[in-house]
Amino acid sequence: VRVPAVKWADELQIFFQADINKSALRGAYAVDSVVLPGGQLRRTYTRRTGQPNAPVARLVVVQQGTVAQEIAATIVQKNALFSTRKHLRFQLQNGQLRQYEVVGTQKLVLFDTLHYAAAGQVE
Repeated sequence: VRVPAVKWADELQIFFQADINKSALRGAYAVDSVVLPGGQLRRTYTRRTGQPNAPVARLVVVQQGTVAQEIAATIVQKNALFSTRKHLRFQLQNGQLRQYEVVGTQKLVLFDTLHYAAAGQVE
């Protein structure tokens, strides 16, 4: 489906859930950096054990120099009433959004598991 006008703030709202820069999350993540072929840098932020207030289980940022090329996150939330798992990913080219996708599951008590996926490509 081609969409003529997109409200990007609404369309990409779910990606704000992957923000790990909140002061309350300071020290909640272990960081691992690897230089990839071609000079790209991949940083992986992994939630440390015992961090229940940190919904992002893992965040991966691939960058060329200081410009991000790809960002992927896994968000997990669980309590007595529901559990959710979301895999978010978006790709950039020259700092501009090119593709994004969200794949997830949601389980509510007394209801079946809901599976969903959405993807978009910017031309």
